[in-house]
Amino acid sequence: MKLDIFTLFPEAFDWFAGQRSVQNAIREGNELRLITVEEVLYIQADNKYTLVVTPDKDSLIRRPIKELIDELDPQVFWQIHRSTLVNVNAIAGVHRDIGGHLRVRVKGRKETLAVSESYHGLFKQM
Repeated sequence: MKLDIFTLFPEAFDWFAGQRSVQNAIREGNELRLITVEEVLYIQADNKYTLVVTPDKDSLIRRPIKELIDELDPQVFWQIHRSTLVNVNAIAGVHRDIGGHLRVRVKGRKETLAVSESYHGLFKQM
């Protein structure tokens, strides 16, 4: 049986994950991956988890998106839906779908992100 420091001392992971000034700790199995906030393309609520999307990997974390909204810089991470934050620097474009709803294209990704009507005002300046 292979144990890591975070299995033996779960509080160490909690402390380490709490150091968010420059980077975030994402636990994947027995591995701890560090990502900088600048690497994050978007963040999306996914049931009891939150999906953090970077150019090379998607990761699930056990933190509610509400906590992240309160901690991230609102000038860099725009909330575009009650369940979605997008890094402004990762926005490739905005378009309307066939139903007339706004969608955000993210650099380097095929998927688009829905924009709730209450957040349309963010894109008037673009």
